[in-house]
Amino acid sequence: MTTYGQSRLHELVKRLLLATEMSDSKVEWHESDRLNAFHSTIGGATVVIASDDDDGRYPYSLEILDEEGALIDSLRSGTYQDDNGEWAMNWNDDLEALYDRARRSVKNIDRVLNDIMKHLPKLPIPDDPWARGGGGFSDDPPF
Repeated sequence: MTTYGQSRLHELVKRLLLATEMSDSKVEWHESDRLNAFHSTIGGATVVIASDDDDGRYPYSLEILDEEGALIDSLRSGTYQDDNGEWAMNWNDDLEALYDRARRSVKNIDRVLNDIMKHLPKLPIPDDPWARGGGGFSDDPPF
């Protein structure tokens, strides 16, 4: 069951993800003192996306801190149970994606990969029979 507060925080996660992916984004991620956590200050509040087990993997959390660093609200990945079984929270994938984008931004991963690839040969274009029009299908019936 999702509460109004969780729904708003999920919307925040989606909007942060979108803003982080934009090339002209005003969202800047920084490494936190905590292992496997990243933060961004937006509008006087600080948003922290973290791997809760400090291993860079699930579970993830988003925390909103006020100007003094006090926790205002949080959203955590996880599961819930109902009469039909156990279900993943619908924001799990978005929290993971935001964590990954923030980490990539802080670590400059795309820049590093691009620099490495400049020094390596390009992969050959795969031989695609569909590109030549010889896909192996025929108008003739198979019998």
